[in-house]
Amino acid sequence: MGWTTIALLVAGACSKSGGYSVSITTVEDCPSEMRLLRGETVGPSVVRLFLSLRDCEGGGIIDAAEADFTIQEDGEELSLSENDRQMIPQEAAYEVKDLLLLDMSGSLAESGDLALIQQAVTRFTESLDSQEIAIYAFDGREDIQLIADFTDDQEALAAAIASLDTFAVEGSATNLNGAVLRGLEALDLAASGSSGPGGRYFVGNLTTLTDGSDQAGRETDEAAAAAVQSSPHATFTVGIGEGTDADHLQALGADGSWTVADVDALEDAFAQLAERIQDLADSLYLLGYCSPQRSGQHTLKITHESASGGDSLKMSFSADGFEEGCVPDDLLPEQDAGTSGGTTTTGGETWAGVDLVRMPAGSFTMGCTAGQGDDCDGDEVPHDVTLSHGFFIGETELTQSEFEAVMGYNPSSFDSCGESCPVENVSWHEVAAFANAVSDAEGLESCFTCSGSGSSVECSPVDADAYACEGYRLPTEAEWEYAARCGADWKYAGSDDADEVAWSSDNSGAEPHPVGGLAPNDCGLYDMSGNAHEWVWDWYQEAYQDDPHQSGSVDPVGPRTGTERVIRGGSWLSTPIRARVTNRGFNAPRESGNSIGFRLARTDV
Repeated sequence: MGWTTIALLVAGACSKSGGYSVSITTVEDCPSEMRLLRGETVGPSVVRLFLSLRDCEGGGIIDAAEADFTIQEDGEELSLSENDRQMIPQEAAYEVKDLLLLDMSGSLAESGDLALIQQAVTRFTESLDSQEIAIYAFDGREDIQLIADFTDDQEALAAAIASLDTFAVEGSATNLNGAVLRGLEALDLAASGSSGPGGRYFVGNLTTLTDGSDQAGRETDEAAAAAVQSSPHATFTVGIGEGTDADHLQALGADGSWTVADVDALEDAFAQLAERIQDLADSLYLLGYCSPQRSGQHTLKITHESASGGDSLKMSFSADGFEEGCVPDDLLPEQDAGTSGGTTTTGGETWAGVDLVRMPAGSFTMGCTAGQGDDCDGDEVPHDVTLSHGFFIGETELTQSEFEAVMGYNPSSFDSCGESCPVENVSWHEVAAFANAVSDAEGLESCFTCSGSGSSVECSPVDADAYACEGYRLPTEAEWEYAARCGADWKYAGSDDADEVAWSSDNSGAEPHPVGGLAPNDCGLYDMSGNAHEWVWDWYQEAYQDDPHQSGSVDPVGPRTGTERVIRGGSWLSTPIRARVTNRGFNAPRESGNSIGFRLARTDV
């Protein structure tokens, strides 16, 4: 069998790099935090889980063992002896590479402090002697200049650092933003040439040292910060002196930023940085085991227990093609998997952190059916719809922490509600840009063309056929209602009692609530009714049953043009009648509101 991927089913908070928190079961005062970086299955019946384990203070948990985990498949616990469970050594599971960008524009190179900088950089590389390091310099030129390619040879690195004595500076206007973009591209290239499907997991760290701000103007501050936020690599910055822009360096160093008054304090800053990078590395684990399943879809629950607390997550996986003969050697990733065939993505068939549930292809009656009673509006005329492809849809609405981790800002009006509350106050365009960022992080095609950034971004679909795109997107209106109904004819998503499944004006206390707080529908989807209205793909048309792309249609996408996009599901602000599974709302795509959020979808290809 080829490589297949695992679908994450449990929601949680997230961070820009290294996967997303799935902390749902906690014990005592200082629970561990477990993150799924990648999940995959491979013949004959191997399940591999690339994990990050951290304590409540964010430090890596060292020396976790197989016995610290319990694994359940479809609710049945698997014993250690029956599944050959192994904790794979880190060096066999991960490929960690560090790229160091050194500002060699005139101010640093001619400051008289170069020897102290070289000494601090050398100490830094020596403290990361188990990792491969590349060193680049930048000045006023468009491209960064290679000083040392990736190597763990400390003598070679020391010689390369010493060679900076003779570095020929070109251009006095520092190209800081461009250097960061080129550094991320170099890490992308390193990742594409190393681990692949079924192989080791690539971890990239970018560190930038500078004593100033961008002066070349080739790339804007906003473009550089956006690239950092959408990158899968960890980024760090070290600034020297008063000429640095501390706020911008923090944006470029999303995983850590240090600013020192002068080079005398540089060595201490680099020591703290090295400790941080090593701590991130210490948190990495690969747990593999042989599954007893031989066909079909299954739910996997893994729990980590420690003296200070525990954490658990759930995933789904397909055992189709599984067979006898799994042995411990099969658990090891291939060391060069770049041509092995098949695919894998972060977190499996889902984005790890945005928990997706698979919906099968099928047909249903869309619009006012008997379960709606007398509450239907005139734009809910029933009509038959067929979805010819299965698709994935978010188990919950996107949370504030998930949005901020990817986009670098939180637009929510109710930010005091907490990181697990739905992100709101987002326009349709911002949602499309978010979907693109997640697709980019997983190496998938973008479903939207976007320009601008933040609340000013403007996006449009690459293809009018939403189902043709393999990347992340908004669900179509038909997909949304199909998933909300889940084969039943409830008035609300999973019940005829709104209070069981929906936060509305009747029970919300005039504010949104953390996602997943009420009962799900029969497909395990939360808040399809209430909490936050949800943007969908389609332009709004009142008589959607008469649109040639909708009526009696297969895979409808709605009108090709319009002035408002559809919103579904009702919210904390609206009455329960607006939370019905057939109720349709609309809003201008450039507008936002404190009751409008979203959930992601993806075509199952």
